[in-house]
Amino acid sequence: MKDHLSESEPIAPENLTGPQAPDTEEVPVDTAKIQAALEKRADQETAVLPRLTLPDTQESGKPAQSASTPLAALRSAQQKKRRTSRSFCERWWTPSVRSWFFTFMCMNMPIVGWFYLFHEARHEEDPARKEFARAYLFYKLVFFIAGAVVLLILIWIGLGLLDQLLAYMEML
Repeated sequence: MKDHLSESEPIAPENLTGPQAPDTEEVPVDTAKIQAALEKRADQETAVLPRLTLPDTQESGKPAQSASTPLAALRSAQQKKRRTSRSFCERWWTPSVRSWFFTFMCMNMPIVGWFYLFHEARHEEDPARKEFARAYLFYKLVFFIAGAVVLLILIWIGLGLLDQLLAYMEML
């Protein structure tokens, strides 16, 4: 029995398995049909999305000019100054920001903060703020206990050293 890939026998191109180009011809593809199908699908997908509206950039007394192209509309919008109804301070200093700022200022006061957090944890109507006050009280309590333990250890060491110093002074 002869080996199919022996050196004595020539290899037919049909028997090769490797990076060779296939003997097929390229079939012309009608891209217009594909593009039309893609556009139809995109229109179906975007039909359910809500329409986006641009803010009114026109001054109140002047009528809006119709732009012939989107580029012209973009240029005219860039030329006009965008007006906002509220100032920067009003937009970013909302009641929520103000109340949280007040909370952080009060809770970080050395002694008053404990009382403020106790009050917030018991009498606050907002459950998120109530849970925050409880969690921050627990946080402060953990560090208060840790600090007290370290302070007691230092006092104990210091009293021992003070006792040794007094014993030494009595010997003199």
